[in-house]
Amino acid sequence: MIESHRCIGAPPARLEALTALPALFDRFPGLRLAADEKELRQVPSFIAFGWREISVRLRG
Repeated sequence: MIESHRCIGAPPARLEALTALPALFDRFPGLRLAADEKELRQVPSFIAFGWREISVRLRG
């Protein structure tokens, strides 16, 4: 039987995101993307989903 892959780092990464992202948005309520969503470039990978960079503006 072949089991699905489970990343050992996924639970700590989720916890980090659940802690850090609300703190970031609380600290910078005007946080916005600096570019149009269509301009974001993905990391070329068949293993992971992510962006090369995400530029933001801290205030409107």
